[in-house]
Amino acid sequence: MTDVDARLVEQITTAVLQVLGRGGVVDAPPANIHAPIGTCTGDYSRFPELAAAGAQPSGSAAGAVAGATSATREDQAPASGPVLAGLITANRLKGLQGTVLYLAAGARLSPLAMDEVKQRKLQVQRVAADGGDGVPAAEKTKAGAAWCCWVQGHCATAARVIEQYHGRPIPVASNGNSTESMPRVIRRMARSLRQGEFRLAVLFVPTAGVAACMANRCAHVRAVVGTTTKSVQDAVTALGANLLVIEYPQHNYQAMAAMLEVLLTSNGIAPALMEKELLGLAADSND
Repeated sequence: MTDVDARLVEQITTAVLQVLGRGGVVDAPPANIHAPIGTCTGDYSRFPELAAAGAQPSGSAAGAVAGATSATREDQAPASGPVLAGLITANRLKGLQGTVLYLAAGARLSPLAMDEVKQRKLQVQRVAADGGDGVPAAEKTKAGAAWCCWVQGHCATAARVIEQYHGRPIPVASNGNSTESMPRVIRRMARSLRQGEFRLAVLFVPTAGVAACMANRCAHVRAVVGTTTKSVQDAVTALGANLLVIEYPQHNYQAMAAMLEVLLTSNGIAPALMEKELLGLAADSND
């Protein structure tokens, strides 16, 4: 291999730098870098659903925001539409008319309901808790119904749904979340539903057939396998389903959340005629 001519390299380098200089690359002025648009001031006055959730700014801004919020609540006109309480799901917002969403004290929006509010550009307004917010007691019960759950195996998506919608996992003393624990878990859920400890229950399982069969062998349990949002809605309406079985490998977060939201609008009570039919079927099976 021949030696590199140092003088040749120097001449080439000088020529290249001269060309770049004439093109304005070397001596080009630095680009202006702007700061991000907008500055977070901690002012939650325009986002009442965040302020109500406990997100409070710190420092001097906190006093200003608190004062603004108080003034808004004192000066706001009475609600001119329905006031929603408990857990507000996207399904409950579907038939809502108008551009203002009135929420009772303590009401909260589900993740899908938040998306619905943003898409429809609804204005969220809190209504003071005066005991007369216009929401029937039964509606409050349905909206805020506590629900228990159990996950067979491991599913990060199911865990996220449970966390977002404040589910209460059923504790299992032994066998953890294995298949062997399922009968014990279902018995515990059935007892909780019967005694009124929980109004609704959800099983997240790899395969739904066994879980649904076991659950429907228990008195006071009306289990349905969640395939689509409509199938769950039909089961809630016609059957008063109080236990939802979700086969988690078949559904993503959005699908699970949508089916769960439909269940959470239910009071978990079967229509009178359906209850009569179910009791008749149970009696016939015991003959």
